[in-house]
Amino acid sequence: MHIRNIILTTLVWAVIISAAFTFFPQLARFDVLGLFYFPSILLSVIFSGGDHSPSALSSWSSFLIYTLFYWAILLIVYASLLEIYLRSKVLHHLEDAKRHMTSGEPSSNLTLEKIGFAIREVETNRRKHFLLKNMDNIDLTLAPNVIAAHAISGDKEVGPIKNLLKHLEAKLLPEVGSEKVTKLMAKLHQDAVHFASRNSGNHSGRGTEPR
Repeated sequence: MHIRNIILTTLVWAVIISAAFTFFPQLARFDVLGLFYFPSILLSVIFSGGDHSPSALSSWSSFLIYTLFYWAILLIVYASLLEIYLRSKVLHHLEDAKRHMTSGEPSSNLTLEKIGFAIREVETNRRKHFLLKNMDNIDLTLAPNVIAAHAISGDKEVGPIKNLLKHLEAKLLPEVGSEKVTKLMAKLHQDAVHFASRNSGNHSGRGTEPR
């Protein structure tokens, strides 16, 4: 999630809603709005020192606080569900990666390529959404296996990469067991580090397969 953009969007909608209630007070007559904003009414009374006729300042400040709170929650939930949806669209690439990892003669190059396809597709879609923070350390012009190698071997794995690797581990676990999963993921990371170091300047092609 892009926290800065969520905050900015929340502020914009809070201003719009506050202005709407200012110029169209009849909106406050809807029962559902009264239900949602009852805590703000209570808060305005508290701000006014228990006075049952709170000042305009305490009323509007409490109203604004709850508007900000509701929009922040809504946008955070939306961004979280969007992240989950975008990951679900690339699980078939992770299924292919799992098959390569558990085959009799696994190829690190092919495994990294499938993971790279997943990373590239997820990040391409994430960059279309204002509320999701870009993975700036991912260069989408690289070959898929190079993308995966750099992403996995990076000094600090970003959230979306971690989530994709967790999905891959979850797919491997029922088939090979926890001990084998640990070994397979350790080897994948080792191969990614080696592959990234040998293809640090590679912006096209499949790269040099790790040995």
